[in-house]
Amino acid sequence: MRFALKLALLALAFALGSAFLGWWSVPAIGVLWGAVAKRNAYPGLTAASAAGLAWAGLLLLVAVQGPMWMLADKVGAILAIPGWLFIFITLAFPTLLAGTAAVVGEATSNVMESR
Repeated sequence: MRFALKLALLALAFALGSAFLGWWSVPAIGVLWGAVAKRNAYPGLTAASAAGLAWAGLLLLVAVQGPMWMLADKVGAILAIPGWLFIFITLAFPTLLAGTAAVVGEATSNVMESR
């Protein structure tokens, strides 16, 4: 239960940060999470999951408001990829970015503590 609550709150942080500050907030929140998540066994995996969930939620909001699949198909055609692959890449970007940033934050925190 505690993990689910942490994941939900972290996903909310990623969603709000992305909505109000843009995608640059994803690595910033990820680094902060990695630095402060001392008791979490896998901060990188937690941050990656939360960021993916957050952006999936934001994408779902956009899909409800307009023709997201039509846009994905058009952008995919411009990039010479299927529309579903464009959606997948859109979700993979924050997932990988947050996960790697959290690992960097954790490693930096560990190095600073050992000094």
